[in-house]
Amino acid sequence: MLTDAFALGVTVLMTLTGLPSATIKQRCRHMLKWPTQPNRWQQPGVPDGEAGSWDEAVVICLAEIIVGLKEEWEEDRMPLSEVLERLEETAAATGALVAATETTNEARMCIVCDDAPREVRFACGHATVCKSCLPGILERHRKCPVCNVAFGAQPVAEHGAHVRTAPTFVLPR
Repeated sequence: MLTDAFALGVTVLMTLTGLPSATIKQRCRHMLKWPTQPNRWQQPGVPDGEAGSWDEAVVICLAEIIVGLKEEWEEDRMPLSEVLERLEETAAATGALVAATETTNEARMCIVCDDAPREVRFACGHATVCKSCLPGILERHRKCPVCNVAFGAQPVAEHGAHVRTAPTFVLPR
């Protein structure tokens, strides 16, 4: 269990910084020493700017998780249940932020004609075509253009303008 927790911590640290695992603890020593104070962190042990901008609250949460997982003694180590809970809370908060950002973004375009926004979600969960291209897909192809799942009796799960800015794939209900 210790190895798994440590490996998870290193993986999160690699994801955050974009650094290879060799000597990562040494290179990120300031982050590991002051996980709640990003202003004290030094290159190269900082969030990877090439991966996009990182929300400070997310960065601090990840740094605290990393520190909690690297503890040498089991009784000092952050329990995996707490790690998962914190990751889920952060993901939920980030998801709300992403959803709010996506509503201001342009609609994704149809993969068939590339002229109109995507407005149709198939039963498999993919939303990739506009309402104009839907009849051709249903009649000629009879399957999802992304995953090739054959259409059943109800090929369309939802349609409308709200699909334009929704995720390209959602798990079917």
